[in-house]
Amino acid sequence: PHTLLTHITQRATHVWQHQPHRPAPPQDTAPAHPESPSAVPPRRLLLKAGTGTLAAAALTGAGIWTWLNTSSKGNGNKPAGGPAPDVSPAKKGDWLWRVPLNTSKSVPQPPRPLSFVASVAVSDADGVRVLDMNRGGVEIPSLGKAPMHRCASDEERLYTSEAPSSGAGPLTIKVTDLVSRDLTARSTELKDCNGALPGTQLLCGQEGVVYIAAGQGKPTGGALGFGPDQKWFLMAVDTQTGKTVWRRPLPSRPVASQRLHFLAARVIDHEETYHLVLLRESPQGKVTLAVHDARTGKLRWEQPLEVTDPDDVQGLLEVDLVHVYPPTGPLRALALKDGREVWSYGVGRSRGRTGPPVIGDSLFAVEEGTGLVALDWVTGDLVWRETGGQSTDADLTIPPVTGYRGVYSYDRKAGLMKVVDVATGKVARTYKAQGDRFYAHMGIPERLIAVGRDFIAGYEIA
Repeated sequence: PHTLLTHITQRATHVWQHQPHRPAPPQDTAPAHPESPSAVPPRRLLLKAGTGTLAAAALTGAGIWTWLNTSSKGNGNKPAGGPAPDVSPAKKGDWLWRVPLNTSKSVPQPPRPLSFVASVAVSDADGVRVLDMNRGGVEIPSLGKAPMHRCASDEERLYTSEAPSSGAGPLTIKVTDLVSRDLTARSTELKDCNGALPGTQLLCGQEGVVYIAAGQGKPTGGALGFGPDQKWFLMAVDTQTGKTVWRRPLPSRPVASQRLHFLAARVIDHEETYHLVLLRESPQGKVTLAVHDARTGKLRWEQPLEVTDPDDVQGLLEVDLVHVYPPTGPLRALALKDGREVWSYGVGRSRGRTGPPVIGDSLFAVEEGTGLVALDWVTGDLVWRETGGQSTDADLTIPPVTGYRGVYSYDRKAGLMKVVDVATGKVARTYKAQGDRFYAHMGIPERLIAVGRDFIAGYEIA
């Protein structure tokens, strides 16, 4: 059946993307530089290489049947619950589907969705939902009322932490496996942390280990419940054993603080070196880029960043296996291992914002007053500038997206998503689009996710 072939194709694409030894690229794409981050198998970045990948491939294959068994029950293509996707012919954009979100206007940025093999998870005031990337239908109606800053993923598992209904209680982390489709959530309980503290954060995960910011003490009347008598920690928790791997103290927050401890987080494993990369914010709004050893929590290095409004960089942290790209100031690359500056794109140039790293030998970014640029990821030299686009309207709040067949740059003024040829910088085509942030989907490369204040949408970008 067509649905079976579709799911098999999606799973095969996912496995192919993360095999340690890939076949030669198609003729119409440039081969990756032998030492570029995209050519190095990210062994734990998504799926572990070697024997681990074979095991993951077997798991993925078995997951097809679990997926089809759960998808074939009930109402077929009818959503399982929640708002129905908008697929009307009178729509104002070229989206495949669009689902409304009930997001508070006080939230500074729209929620960052979490992508899985063929689905996407998002949270709003109605709870955590998992949506089908092909049609926008709700696969899992609700996984609790955890806000987005208390949700994390490692592309296989969804981690959520819902505050207890009473004013105090242990911090509970629920783990839902969205690859095997086993929806029986496994829970880890941290009895020495108060799950009722609103400032609790789930940052990111990797192979069952989730990195969190958690506190001890009673919540106060502030929006995030911070208080001077509380103790806060950056922690790594193994959800398979229920044990805390390590914890490091965090500075306390004043009662009136409206700022969470962290703006963004990524975990990277390369050549047996484990990095936890964080954008940390002080109560005064000062932003620091910090890299910890993900196995021990030891701080490797940190650098202050010049940020006018921390909300502008919330969720924006681009890292590959070699570099970290600061989300503010001139375009530059820092060595992941020690923080030294590897290159800077022009001394004294205007501000820029880097997109997800590296296709072939190029890194793509949007620069103020220029528009989209392609840079050599090793040297930072200019490869090309955008041509045929509205370069002066470059929007630094919306980084470019690297996707299926090119790089995608959004022109907010025109309401268009531009598909730019990676080799020449010329605009190949445009889509009508709306959104405040755009993301490439991890499992289905020809899908793009758009989020706004009150919606999430899926686009086909093949």
